[in-house]
Amino acid sequence: MISRIRGWVGMGWTRSLGIGWGLLAVGWVMGCRPVSEAPSPGTLVVTQIPGDADEHAGAHDVLDIRYPRGSRLVRVDPSQRSDRAVVLSGGLWSAGSPALGPDGNSILFAGKASTSNAWQIYRVAVSGGPPEPLTALPEGAMDPAWLPGGRFVFSSPVPRAASRRGEGAANDLPALYTLSVTGGIPSRLTFGRAAASDPTVLPDGRILFVSGMPGGDVRGEGPTSLFTINNDGTEVTAFAGQHDPPALLRRPRDAGDGRVIFLAASPGSASTTGRVEQVLMARPFRSRSVSLESEDRVCRSVEPAGDGTVLAGLDIPGGRDGFARFAIFRLGKPAGGAGVPVFDDPSWNDVEAVPATWMPRLTGRLSTVDPSRRDAVLLCLDTGVSDRPKEGIAVGHGIQVRMLGCDDSGGVRILGNAPVHGDGSFLVTVPADVALGVELLDARGAVVRRCPPVFWLRPGENRACVGCHEPHNRAPENRRPRAVLNPPVSMVSAGLGLAETPESSP
Repeated sequence: MISRIRGWVGMGWTRSLGIGWGLLAVGWVMGCRPVSEAPSPGTLVVTQIPGDADEHAGAHDVLDIRYPRGSRLVRVDPSQRSDRAVVLSGGLWSAGSPALGPDGNSILFAGKASTSNAWQIYRVAVSGGPPEPLTALPEGAMDPAWLPGGRFVFSSPVPRAASRRGEGAANDLPALYTLSVTGGIPSRLTFGRAAASDPTVLPDGRILFVSGMPGGDVRGEGPTSLFTINNDGTEVTAFAGQHDPPALLRRPRDAGDGRVIFLAASPGSASTTGRVEQVLMARPFRSRSVSLESEDRVCRSVEPAGDGTVLAGLDIPGGRDGFARFAIFRLGKPAGGAGVPVFDDPSWNDVEAVPATWMPRLTGRLSTVDPSRRDAVLLCLDTGVSDRPKEGIAVGHGIQVRMLGCDDSGGVRILGNAPVHGDGSFLVTVPADVALGVELLDARGAVVRRCPPVFWLRPGENRACVGCHEPHNRAPENRRPRAVLNPPVSMVSAGLGLAETPESSP
């Protein structure tokens, strides 16, 4: 379906003493000052971009645009002079996207060793030292976020820049993967037909990420919205943005005060900036609004500060030669608005910041994935329940559901048909780890409702939905669906070829 990660990830070679000392030596040459003291309160890890960098000059992929050559990670104390910054990404061509670990001692980030290397995920100590590569993927990796148990989630491959489309691999849509910091093989979490990126972890352990709208631009250049999965990839669920005005959403984060904040830009925008918007955790649907504290500002990033405030990379007056300039501001109480920058190095664009002394609390979840299985079970309680017009269809004799699936080339195939029982329910067994879609057929076989292949089930997962495009936040009626009185209709076929239409159950 979607191009899968190729290659392997090995940790042994990254711990070579020779490589470690080599990176350390380069770090000294570039001004990296490894230190062992604990960071003082208020210390930040900041992404800095050269003030006169041309984001699109020679860019091969989207991270080259987001973090042009010379971008770096530094540890700074805002109470001290900016030239006392400690470089944490010494020896790398470029770096960005810092994420502080739950132990408070490690930073994950995306880094690039040279202009010809792919972006990878690195780890570095908050106190400084040589960065350690955690991935070695031919198509690159980006967007790291910590998970419980020494694991992290990231997206891969790194999409090519618009000017480079058509070069190299035919498909560069990113998906989400998880990996241990001790090494191993990345485990894939998302299997939709649209790009999945920008993961972050919510307090309840779910992974919040950005993906394309159902039926929209699969590349993520059109309207996007927010989705959640468990940390094993199960229970993919729409979170917010699906019913709001179309926008390109980026970098969602839990603000820690009942809000999820993110950047929003016009669909199709190639810019790395946006306006700060938010939704309410208690009511993410139809609660999207602009953050008034930064209504008239252009933003590069938003990150929770751990004290009810948000650190934002906002534009400020004073750019030179037509280039915008960015600094780090604090939004929310007790700051009360984007006034004086928390940190501003005039020689650089300060575009991202995470506090070096706040440790996020991560919640674990037990996995329901059964690696020995290749199938999963889907139960629909009532196809007649919908937030859309019924279009004249009534549940009754002859109504069927057709399941669709994507093969490895991305083509949509028919998996088979199953009866819809008199109460509107159906029960099917489907292939795991493929994009799935549903068509509801009337008694004549005409399609009256359609959900394109936008969701998936993991091996051994048992998933239930209320209905077809059911209203959000609606609890189903407490009754036993008739479909469970019969064995599920199997639609698992080798190679995801065309399955025969199964016989209807009584």
